[in-house]
Amino acid sequence: MPQISVNDTDTTILSARVTKSRSMFADILRMYVKAGSVIVDLNYGKGCFWSYTDTSQYNLIRVDLDRERLRGVDCSICCDHSVSSFRDNSIDVVVIDPPYGCLSTTPRTDYVGNWYNLSPIPLNGIPTYHNVMIEADRILKKNGVVIIKCQDAVNGGKQHFTHISIYTHAMVLGWQGEDLFVMVQGNRPRMRHNHQLHSRKNLSYFWVFKKMKRYKTR
Repeated sequence: MPQISVNDTDTTILSARVTKSRSMFADILRMYVKAGSVIVDLNYGKGCFWSYTDTSQYNLIRVDLDRERLRGVDCSICCDHSVSSFRDNSIDVVVIDPPYGCLSTTPRTDYVGNWYNLSPIPLNGIPTYHNVMIEADRILKKNGVVIIKCQDAVNGGKQHFTHISIYTHAMVLGWQGEDLFVMVQGNRPRMRHNHQLHSRKNLSYFWVFKKMKRYKTR
C-alpha cells in the first residue's frame, strides 16, 4: 500500500470527521490505493464518489446495476455477479456502495440482477452486501483492497448494526480489516415520526479490507 507524507496537521488523514463521501473517499484512495491500480466500482452510479479524485491515475472500471439511473452516464459495463466478466484474481481494488437507504419492504423492480433482491429488499441490504463481498473476493488479487460504504439503521424500533455484520462476513472470507472511517453528516437528519426509541443515525462508515487468502465461493 502507498505511504503518504504528512507535512502538517491539515494534511493528516483522520478516521472520523464531518465531511462528504467524495472527500473521505479521496483520502482513502490516497492512503490505500497505488497509482495505476485496476479499480472496479461496482456501484458507480453518477460517479459522485470520484468527483474529488483524478481518475486518470487509475484504471477505473465503472459498473452499476441501476440502468435507469445510468441513462446518459458513461459507464464501462453493466453486469451483475451472476454474469460477471471479470476473471478470478484479476482486480486490485473493489468499491462497494449499494443503496443501503432502502428500508422499505415494498417490492422493488428498479434494480436488476442477483445483487439486489427484487421483492422485497431486506432491511439495509445486508444479504446484498454479503453477496457482493463474495463476488469481490473472487475477482480480487491476493492483497487486493475492498472499500465498502455502509450505514447502520433503526427499523421497527430495532437496531441494525450493518457495519458489524459486514465486518463479521469479512472475517468469514478471510479478509483483514485495515481501517474504519466514520463520516458524520453535516446537516440535521430529518425525522419521520414525532418520537424516537434510539438515537437518529447521522453517520456512515467506510470499511477498508485486504484480501488475505482465497475463499472458495464455488
